Amino acid sequence: MLVAVVGALAPGAAAPAWGQETPAAPAATPTLPPGTAQPTVPTTTPTPATTTPAPAAATTTPAPNATTTTTAAAAPAGSGSDGDGPAAWLVGLIVLGVLVLLVLVLWGLARLTAWEPRWLPAARHSVGEAGYRTSASWAEFRDWLRFRR
Repeated sequence: MLVAVVGALAPGAAAPAWGQETPAAPAATPTLPPGTAQPTVPTTTPTPATTTPAPAAATTTPAPNATTTTTAAAAPAGSGSDGDGPAAWLVGLIVLGVLVLLVLVLWGLARLTAWEPRWLPAARHSVGEAGYRTSASWAEFRDWLRFRR
């Protein structure tokens, strides 16, 4: 490998240090025949050339080439805020907090004025009786376990 590295160097050039690669030869640039214009690649869509009607006696000149403009790169998608205001998730969180606060205030007003729907006392009675029967069944089961010892 050392022979290949030394052989690849130009005459009179110094050898690279150990572990370094040899310098790459400059790439050949293609040339165009004389009198040929260099092609240009626009970065954005060209703007159309506008022409104004010329007087009949004047000579017309060719329209100038389309100009290209470059713009600053846009922020990547999903980067959060664009600098104009707060991020969408922050606005959503604030709206959610306001809604929760509104529900709590309405619930507090309903409790303060003792308002309750018609079905609520019957449901409260049913749930209370179910709890009473369940606790009685559980007590019966504990007594059964205690006497079996």
